[in-house]
Amino acid sequence: MVLVVIVLGGGYCHAQAPAAPFDTLPLRHSARAAPVVDPPLPDALEAGWKGKSVCEMLHEDPEQRILRCTFPPAVGHERHFHRRHFGYVLAGGRMRVTDADGVREVVLATGSDFSSEGVAWHEVLNVGESTAVFLMVEPRSPSAQGTQMTPNKRAVEAYMEGFRKTDRPQILSCLTDDVEWVLPGAFHVRGKDEFAKHIVDEGFAGQPQITVSRLIEEGDVVVAEGSVRAPKQDGTFLNLVFCDVFDMRDGKIWRLVSYLMETK
Repeated sequence: MVLVVIVLGGGYCHAQAPAAPFDTLPLRHSARAAPVVDPPLPDALEAGWKGKSVCEMLHEDPEQRILRCTFPPAVGHERHFHRRHFGYVLAGGRMRVTDADGVREVVLATGSDFSSEGVAWHEVLNVGESTAVFLMVEPRSPSAQGTQMTPNKRAVEAYMEGFRKTDRPQILSCLTDDVEWVLPGAFHVRGKDEFAKHIVDEGFAGQPQITVSRLIEEGDVVVAEGSVRAPKQDGTFLNLVFCDVFDMRDGKIWRLVSYLMETK
């Protein structure tokens, strides 16, 4: 992901952007932040209900992942997050949704569809009398498309995915021990230990929504361009666009220069 440092009140805050699910027209989420969750929340496939899976993988390739999620009456989906996705209702039903906005019930009609840029967290429960079934299509970021993924691009993609999940071990595994992170004129971090302190800075909730629009490689330099939506603990979001320049060594990130701008 993109490490984001913002100058706030004279101090530096590192923000992260996240990732998403189930956000439909009737399930639309407003800009509220997820609570701090440690360990990180599971995604839609990993989460289940009372120890049993509710989603199954139908297909996965470098461009997308397709899931089918099935909810008999009184079966739900424990707290999880969603990446960017498109959903189609194979069999409708009445669902109770719990998220940062509270609790509500929605009726989803068979044949309807929905889409989302990502959901920080929610829980759902089938409170109707029929089995509800959803098809979920999760497009991969442009950087993950194609089969000729280089080791350097794979490392950057794994790094971004680590930030989407706030998975500290995954993030640090993508870095050299002498890593440097620079935000010109504002910030300079050296070494994994210092880097780790800024994975989730004070005031932020982790699991940002990160969208990579372009990933370009030239020699041992990878450039990632995209946007970040970082949830804060006060219930608001910080929205940014970024351009990250990664200097690579032996398939790991040894220097990162981040250029970013807050958007309204």
